[in-house]
Amino acid sequence: MLNPVSIDAIRNVAELARQAEACRDGDPLDMNSQIGAVHSEARLEGNLDFGRTAEGGERRL
Repeated sequence: MLNPVSIDAIRNVAELARQAEACRDGDPLDMNSQIGAVHSEARLEGNLDFGRTAEGGERRL
């Protein structure tokens, strides 16, 4: 039998999968794309910096 924490985790993963499937992928320079390749070194550095900040527990949004 699954405990309530497991059931919530399954629901969260299912919702994440639903949202990922709904994303429009494509050309990173197309403003209608929601996900795609990184188009420049500057954007890559920004993505990596965001990840580093998240690892440190800070919030920059």
